[in-house]
Amino acid sequence: MSKFDEEYFNDSSIVLEEKDLKNFWHESMKNITLGFMFTVMTFNFLWLQYILPTIGAAFLYIGFRSIRKENKSLNMAWIFSIINMIFHILNLIYINTPLSINYKNTSIMAFISTIFQVSFLIIFRKGFKNIFYRADILTKKDPILGLIIWRIIVVICGITELGEIWIISIPIIIYYFYIFRSIYKLSYKLETINYMYSEKSIRFNKKKLLCGYMIICIFIVAVCCVFSNHIKLDSIKVIPVKEFSIRNMLIDKGVPLKIVKDILDDDITILKDIINVETFSEELNFNSTSENNLNVTSIFIELKDNEMYAIEYFNFGGKGPYWQDGFAISNTWSLELINGRLLYEKEDINYTAPIPRLNGEIVTSNDMFVYTRQDNKITGVMNYPYNSKEQRGYVFYKIDIPEGTITGSNIVNYIHYNHPFRIPYTEIEKKNLMFSDNLRQHVTNFRTKSSMEFMSD
Repeated sequence: MSKFDEEYFNDSSIVLEEKDLKNFWHESMKNITLGFMFTVMTFNFLWLQYILPTIGAAFLYIGFRSIRKENKSLNMAWIFSIINMIFHILNLIYINTPLSINYKNTSIMAFISTIFQVSFLIIFRKGFKNIFYRADILTKKDPILGLIIWRIIVVICGITELGEIWIISIPIIIYYFYIFRSIYKLSYKLETINYMYSEKSIRFNKKKLLCGYMIICIFIVAVCCVFSNHIKLDSIKVIPVKEFSIRNMLIDKGVPLKIVKDILDDDITILKDIINVETFSEELNFNSTSENNLNVTSIFIELKDNEMYAIEYFNFGGKGPYWQDGFAISNTWSLELINGRLLYEKEDINYTAPIPRLNGEIVTSNDMFVYTRQDNKITGVMNYPYNSKEQRGYVFYKIDIPEGTITGSNIVNYIHYNHPFRIPYTEIEKKNLMFSDNLRQHVTNFRTKSSMEFMSD
């Protein structure tokens, strides 16, 4: 205990002297002000939208714990600060797991969060009004009421999208800093009000609580990332192939044998009446070494009656992803997904599994200029069991080319991560990662047989 504690400790409580009383109220108001400042508004850059609310929740608990015995309202505010810490942990679990994708209802969550925060502020205001009333102190301004009104205005601006207008958003941000400065200045009016400080409060270590709460939150986020970013595959043993004639035709037209033998019979039998095949291979390197190379091959198969099919084949060798990677296929023309499989070897047995989250649909994303765009894409994710070998797979799809088509472009985005720590949890196959080091592209241009004959004439 400090010299102050030893000098003024008396039974179970002490009466603070004037100098220490000022420090007590200033410290309590500083914690409460910073707590609300970090939680009622988020800054969506450099992970501050997660770091600051975590710190803010701890500050609110520390601040209200110090003054919880002053009156019933402040004791209730302290209980609200505990609930706020629990809510924050639950929110971290929500945003770092597939729950944020499967149960995405931002309007309901925003409504609940606003009701809780406004209720918290109303109780806080009532508690301090009781303090000033008992001490017979008059206050000309009511900054806590101003904060309540500000919070409601922010919600309205978010719902109506008025907040995107700079002439409205800038005054709101300026008032944000002004109102919290005003709340902290309430501590000057509290300097003369005495407070009975308990022995437990003296021994309470604020730094340990803040660090402990931060460590717990970081641990929870890490666990969520680890368990959310590996998908258990629904694997079965590979069934020996029975169809050989079409496979032999593909081999004769230049498709590698190792690719042909991995295609399922149900897929290969669709490729009847082949008139043209084009194959494009490329090695994609995700770092400076050769350990994370991905060999990709795009095969375009033209059939009679103006039908075009494609097989996107990828082979990681023995260094495939354990944490889920993503891919997205787009084309000049519309795409129709048929099938997609992952293949790997474990304990000398070949297994196959459906590609997780494989979809052929309209994908909405934001481009580099933050404009919303919609594209017809085939998306999916890839990961493999631990200690598996020969990790590979393919996507089989149809390209709906119009009559008289000469050529077309095919773009495949591969997104790779070496770790599971992606905050918040996202379906990475649908993310726009332009200019990201985690992205590699395989771009090919295919031609129809008629265009080749025209060019040869």
